[in-house]
Amino acid sequence: MNIIRVDGRFRLQEKLGDGSYDVINNKEVAIKLEPCNRCPSSLEHEFSVLKKLEGGVGFPQPIWFGRESAYYALVLDNLGASLHNILASQGHQFSLCDILTLGNQLISRLEFMHSRNYIHRDIKPTNILIGHGDFKNTTFLIDFGISKEFRDSATRAHIPFHQNHSFVGTPAFTSINHHLGFESGRRDDIESLAYTLIYLLCGSLPWFNKDTPSLSNDAILKLKQDIPAEILCCGIPLEFATLLTYSRSVKFAQKPDYNYLHALLQNYDIIDWAVQRRRWVTVTSNCRVKNTRSLSERCIGRRAAGASSRGASRNLSLQLDRQYPSTCKINSRHWLHQAKTRFLSLFKGVPLV
Repeated sequence: MNIIRVDGRFRLQEKLGDGSYDVINNKEVAIKLEPCNRCPSSLEHEFSVLKKLEGGVGFPQPIWFGRESAYYALVLDNLGASLHNILASQGHQFSLCDILTLGNQLISRLEFMHSRNYIHRDIKPTNILIGHGDFKNTTFLIDFGISKEFRDSATRAHIPFHQNHSFVGTPAFTSINHHLGFESGRRDDIESLAYTLIYLLCGSLPWFNKDTPSLSNDAILKLKQDIPAEILCCGIPLEFATLLTYSRSVKFAQKPDYNYLHALLQNYDIIDWAVQRRRWVTVTSNCRVKNTRSLSERCIGRRAAGASSRGASRNLSLQLDRQYPSTCKINSRHWLHQAKTRFLSLFKGVPLV
């Protein structure tokens, strides 16, 4: 690549990331480059989407798009670190209060994007950035190369449901319906957000772990289908299980209840749980998940009451092993041990009541 400047104004410096294009830093801007022989151009599409999202909080401002030598170039606001990088630098740990704040902001981002008739289709930690300066407490969604218009802006007609779609996005965070080849909708963005928040809070997922070899799409799909939401969220407040279960219950063309999702993450009990760290909060009366007295909840509840949880956790491990005995080299006992460790660490030095 022999480009030195873009549009005569922006000088290329250090490379920020890899992908289908280069992201080059120039202090106040980030420049994405893509060879002109790629057709259609994802950068041209991203520029078009960003123009439709102008005016919304938490989206990078498109500054310039055009051709420079043998490349298409897209100039954007330069933002801070991604949640993926922050998670790695912090030893794979975010606080619960951090996740609640991030979750509420990201729900607002998706609500605005959906109101402009687009779905993102690739929600994951690397596509969520923190701003600079006055926006240091603001989360930004980036990378709209595979975003899609789900509704006609003129007629407001929703796209029809189709099957047998090719896979796009990131397997670890995509929805079950997208794995199955179904047409993506607003519900799929919400499900991807749920996986992202759970990952950020836990530091891993059963199918996405720094200690686990990369799994195939089919193996990841099987784990997502086989592991109940309340077991996936063992060791963290069950509001996150509710968020995941709700996202899976939304119909294809149905508008998600964004107010409900905000209320779920703004629940007083879950905030009190984070501050006091003295009790396990079960799903509240406005929760839409039934049968919350699961094995995982009983396991945690018994420990919080001062009773031994070894028997319950052993039974839960055996149940998981029977459900998928050797699927994808995932050890269910290891996942449960991590969940118990996460939960008990919250009570370190604090009397249990």
